[in-house]
Amino acid sequence: HLMFRLNLKIAWRNLWKNKGYAAINICGLALGLTAFVLMLLYINHEESYDSWSPELNQVYQIREKHDLFTPDNKEHWNEISNSKIAALLRTEVPQMIAVTKVDGGDRSRSSIKIDDADPVMINQIKDADSSFFYVFPHKFLQGSAEQALQKPNTVVLNERLAIQLFGTVKALGKSLKVVRWRSDKGTLLTVTGVVAEPTSPQTVSFNAITRTGNKDKDPENPAANNFCLIYSKVNKATDTAVLNQTLQNLYVNFKKIQLSKQKISYNDVYKNGKSPGLKVIPIKEAHANPPYALSWFEKLKPVMAISAFLLLVSVINFINLATAQSVQR
Repeated sequence: HLMFRLNLKIAWRNLWKNKGYAAINICGLALGLTAFVLMLLYINHEESYDSWSPELNQVYQIREKHDLFTPDNKEHWNEISNSKIAALLRTEVPQMIAVTKVDGGDRSRSSIKIDDADPVMINQIKDADSSFFYVFPHKFLQGSAEQALQKPNTVVLNERLAIQLFGTVKALGKSLKVVRWRSDKGTLLTVTGVVAEPTSPQTVSFNAITRTGNKDKDPENPAANNFCLIYSKVNKATDTAVLNQTLQNLYVNFKKIQLSKQKISYNDVYKNGKSPGLKVIPIKEAHANPPYALSWFEKLKPVMAISAFLLLVSVINFINLATAQSVQR
């Protein structure tokens, strides 16, 4: 104990005696280590996406190949797909336990009005079909996955929003009105479920999932299409490569049928090496590899290089200053 106190006193006197050297060394090492630790925290955050349930290992996002011209002449895959594909998957792909359609992206802020309260603006209110909670295994605090969205004009809230609106998660049977744009008269919805907040970030994040009925049917006109995100839950033993080959064959036939209904030649649309495409990717890869953008890892590479450089420079600086100080002594 006395030896430790003596060494500490000597170290403190040396630091105080050489305040300039000490400040440069400490600040340099602190800067390098801080950059490195922040980078590790960011990597840990990105890697934790969609890890809140082991069942998510069976959940996949459907991606459709971009048919039109792209400025870089490269092959791109859309995460927003033709909504008619969902019905095709349900009827023709037995490996898929459930398929759901949900609004693409993060909707603009919507107004929510409940009785005897002022309207509040809420982000991430997404419309889906009745199968959403068959695909995504959220834990229900109120209600159940089997009953939550079985009827149109219903809504499932996450627990944070339920508490914000009603002061409690016990919100079953209560009503609210959602207004999505200025001229919208609003949709009256009944709360049929409240789900717990996931323990990690999620690709399909939401404050509320509504079922207005808009995702229940697809346009009958073959020339008319709705676009949305499509997700599926597959059997555990499914081979993804085999599944993607099955999807590709189905999709080519689907495109031929859709084009023939419009009296358009398939060969006129897909020529010069172009071809339609459909595939699934694990949901854990959907966030990491967004369409038309670099993955988070690719974006991080310059930051990783800078962090490593700062750490290396700070170490070299520490060694140089320590050497110069020893020579001076």
